[in-house]
Amino acid sequence: MKFLKNFKIVFIYIIFLLIFLGFVKFSNISLQNFYTTLIPYFGIFYYLLIITIFADILFCFNKSKIKRTVYRIRLIFFNIFLLTFIFLIVLGYTKVTAELTPYHLLFISLNTFHLGYMFTELILYLFEKFDFVILLGVAFSILLSSLFISSAGIISLFIKKRKIESLHIANLEKKKADIQTRIDIKEALINEEEDEYIKYNQAQDMAIKEQLERARKENFKI
Repeated sequence: MKFLKNFKIVFIYIIFLLIFLGFVKFSNISLQNFYTTLIPYFGIFYYLLIITIFADILFCFNKSKIKRTVYRIRLIFFNIFLLTFIFLIVLGYTKVTAELTPYHLLFISLNTFHLGYMFTELILYLFEKFDFVILLGVAFSILLSSLFISSAGIISLFIKKRKIESLHIANLEKKKADIQTRIDIKEALINEEEDEYIKYNQAQDMAIKEQLERARKENFKI
């Protein structure tokens, strides 16, 4: 039962699908005609809607409720980022290629980018109600904030990865320094032993020379 609780959103989608199919059937409208009627309203965002629903269903397979919630929040803000980005693209493209007027916005939004009636109406409403500079400022603020929230997981993962790599490099440097210290100590001991060996040999040579010299003197006295 706990596993099925994760798929409540799937059941909601199924209910909406059944309602939709029932509406199409009882209204005597073919699916093809309904599809061709629906597409102009959503434009290319129809595919974004399908991808969003599919991604939302995939999140159900995650057993952690917190992670599912976080993923859905990021998905929402990613869609906001995408909508804002397209909105700015339309404004910029219209500004560069034509005159920034409602007519040109309408034409470019519907015919060039195929954004659908709903999004085009939103663009025209915002363009006519707000000052262009204020509109750009708010749009850029929404763009940056939604990008940050939607990509927070990637940023956090990148920071963690860099931190792990830094710690790994630091550990390697520490191990390298320890090994070098041991090598230096070993070389110092070897050099010390060599010095002692040389001194010992020199002392032996001196002792032998002294004995020989003493023996010569004694023989000379005899």
